[in-house]
Amino acid sequence: MGSAGAATPESASDEEHAESLIGSRLGNYLLEQVIGRGGMGTVYRAEHVYLKRQAAVKVLHRRYFDSPDARNRFLHEAQAAAVIDHPNIIGVNDFGEAPDGTVFLVMAHVEGIGLDRLLRRERTLPLFRTIGIVNQVTRALGAAHGKGVVHRDLKPENIMLAPRPGRREIVRRLPSDDEVVEMEPPYDFVTILDFGAAKFWHQSTAPLGQNATVIGTPAYMAPETARTGVADARSDVYSVGVIFYEMLTGTVPFDGDTAVEIMLKHVSEPVQAPRARNPDVEITDEAERVILKALHKRPSQRFQSMSELGRDLQQCFGRVRFRRPVAAPDGGNFESLRKPIQLTPDKVKRRPTSGDGALPQALRTTPSSAILVGDRGRVGSEPIPLTRRKSGPHDTLSAETTSDDGDERDDG
Repeated sequence: MGSAGAATPESASDEEHAESLIGSRLGNYLLEQVIGRGGMGTVYRAEHVYLKRQAAVKVLHRRYFDSPDARNRFLHEAQAAAVIDHPNIIGVNDFGEAPDGTVFLVMAHVEGIGLDRLLRRERTLPLFRTIGIVNQVTRALGAAHGKGVVHRDLKPENIMLAPRPGRREIVRRLPSDDEVVEMEPPYDFVTILDFGAAKFWHQSTAPLGQNATVIGTPAYMAPETARTGVADARSDVYSVGVIFYEMLTGTVPFDGDTAVEIMLKHVSEPVQAPRARNPDVEITDEAERVILKALHKRPSQRFQSMSELGRDLQQCFGRVRFRRPVAAPDGGNFESLRKPIQLTPDKVKRRPTSGDGALPQALRTTPSSAILVGDRGRVGSEPIPLTRRKSGPHDTLSAETTSDDGDERDDG
């Protein structure tokens, strides 16, 4: 993630124009503050003048007002995001054009931190947290591919993370091989941004002409896209593999001084195994296998779909994993089972005294401490309460499936 280059006259003019729009109105939205800039446009935090609801408004750079290709790409972004309608993908609510030629689209306002900023701060992320992020990305892109949409420019800058409260139990293996069961702290909910480079499937599978422009970011670009401009679902799989690699190792697989140099490395150089790149982080055998398969040079040898990648991802957990409840109380409410409880051997041996499926009394109590589980799940002779550290917004992440409050979660 290199630093930005020197400002060009065009970018300086774009920035000046962007600042001049603050306080103005586009459609029903009042532009309040610049919150992002990209190659195609500027993103503002805005408010609906009647409903007083926050939104993000993306405005096409002025230098593109007279470019049919740029305007079409902008429209494609709105169409692609609107047709997918997935909770992990930024929603687009409106598209419009002002009398002076200003083209804009209105998106849901998403709070959080970009994965690029998080990686600059942390450099690497724990395996458990990384799997949670990647799992949500694969689910979202799987939904996009199901609608015939290829993102083509997935990178950390286009992945937003926002804290959500954890609700389940996690099992943490200690160096002694004992396992601590504790409540899941807040996890990061993923929103994928910027479908400006997206194409519908039939538009992205034909090689480009001699003078055509390859769209994407070189560090995250699949070999076939770098070579011919072709992109399909497996090209997005490759980009996910690059991001998975980067979160665990702290570096992208290939880097260089120029875009061409990086793209040539994607096409021809072998990938260094993640554990060889950074032996100081936890990367399981299965996690390394998944990464290297996603990064195969030949699309036919990669995962052929996001669901296939997501399935194998569930085998990648290491010292931290989820624990599923094995039975539900009367009425099917799992909440009491999601909370840590103290168990002693005599309580473990209890069984329901009637045939109505009632749980032992031990499982109907919910003290706030965690438990220490010995080898092969045996409970130690004494319960050991844990001192719980204060949870921050980015402590531990979960993967995603549908929970009873509507969030997209997956127990893994």
